[in-house]
Amino acid sequence: MREVGKSAGVALGTLYRYFPSKEQLYAEVLGEWIITHLAAAPTSVDGAAGRLQWKIDVVTAAYASHPRFAAAQRRILLSESPSVKVPLEDGQSASLAWLVEELSILEGPRADELARILLAVLNAIVERMTVAGEPEVMARRMGETFVGLVASELQEAEVLAAGGARR
Repeated sequence: MREVGKSAGVALGTLYRYFPSKEQLYAEVLGEWIITHLAAAPTSVDGAAGRLQWKIDVVTAAYASHPRFAAAQRRILLSESPSVKVPLEDGQSASLAWLVEELSILEGPRADELARILLAVLNAIVERMTVAGEPEVMARRMGETFVGLVASELQEAEVLAAGGARR
């Protein structure tokens, strides 16, 4: 906390007034970091499957370049303090909504269901990269496998949405 205060040019007491614990500071920073990375939008990527893969690649690359955030996330998940869990839950909710965006072409609760599965896959990818030391390229293959499993369903939904007929 002392280093953070010094780097920010803020007195330690002031920092503790806003963030009573290191975990709460981690949670706030991590929540903002997640939401900032979600603000990125794919450029010139065709189809829901392509955009979904792009999003998986963004998450994978973000955690690969900032492995300490994954460690902070694990630490926060173990906390019992609501003031620590809320910012992380906000980040998780934003992540879910970000994924549902590409899956919303699917009917009924399917988009939410697949987004929740993909969020679990992304958490596994991050865990394998940061805890098991798995190379980023191997972690990305997990994402590619997931997209491969749902690509035809997404493509069929896109054809239907465009006024085409079922195959």
